[in-house]
Amino acid sequence: MIATEQIRALYENATNEFTASPEYEALVSGQAFREFVHEFLRNVFRTHYLSAHIVALCFAALPSNAAALLKENLLEEMGHSEDQPPHSALLLKLAEGIGCSPQEIDKLIDDARRQVAIFCASRVPLGTLREICLAVLLETLSFEFMLSRCSGNIAAALAEHYAIPKAALKWFELHSEVDIRHAEEGLTVIEDYLAFHQISDAMFDLIQRATLSKVFTKHYFPAQERAFALPSETKSAERIEAITIYQLRIPFHQAFHHATQSRKESDAVIVRVKSANGQVGYGEALPRPYVTGETTASMIAHLSEHLAPQMFSQSWTAGWATFDLLNS
Repeated sequence: MIATEQIRALYENATNEFTASPEYEALVSGQAFREFVHEFLRNVFRTHYLSAHIVALCFAALPSNAAALLKENLLEEMGHSEDQPPHSALLLKLAEGIGCSPQEIDKLIDDARRQVAIFCASRVPLGTLREICLAVLLETLSFEFMLSRCSGNIAAALAEHYAIPKAALKWFELHSEVDIRHAEEGLTVIEDYLAFHQISDAMFDLIQRATLSKVFTKHYFPAQERAFALPSETKSAERIEAITIYQLRIPFHQAFHHATQSRKESDAVIVRVKSANGQVGYGEALPRPYVTGETTASMIAHLSEHLAPQMFSQSWTAGWATFDLLNS
């Protein structure tokens, strides 16, 4: 039978995997970009806003002695225990603290709901509800274990390095080291679940391997978000010093016609990137509104307002060249 210490070791390994990730290291060291940090916080919102619904599923699947511990957890999530507001209300304060508008917050809530809908519609290679609920329980309580050890550091970094108001970080403070008791109780809950449902060691091992592999990074730092270049991955000799954007128009000798457009000139966007060691590189893009919906103006705006700032820290490097827009 799987023992509490074995479950703790699995959670410690998953937590260590998370804290060793370049994304986490950049976040807590103050080296991450502002938009990277804000997207991380939006992902925290999406992941945990409906946590009470998930805990309720786990509670329903465990009518045993440890159910009281899950019930306490559920009541805290809903704001019905002690003198704490619902955890979802703390996440709303977090979203407001990073400047999300009411419309953006509504979108985050819709995202959280959609994640639950996608989860419920996903096919899983598990035979019965007891195995499915075990996977959900393992993942849910793994977050409690990790946050009891990491959320204090995350909150401190967010306040110190990224100017997130401390009042917006109450959700992290609630899950910090002072909440380690709940993380320890979670180990008891899992052990009780295994005994109540008579889960074999082989089945437990199969489910935990599938559930706990990169469990935190896949929620907090999805693959598309890792496209953000982190400063810690950039060698100082290759640091980008300046970016110049050109809008290039070259007239044709005669108009060029096709089914959706008639052109009398080329219409390209050229990007010139210069590194600190003097190396220069060029890139070209051809915006086509009838293909991708992009125009020259929208492409330049996206480059200058979104992509290029991600290549710099939140504080502009001294002497950094401003964007140039040259029309030929």
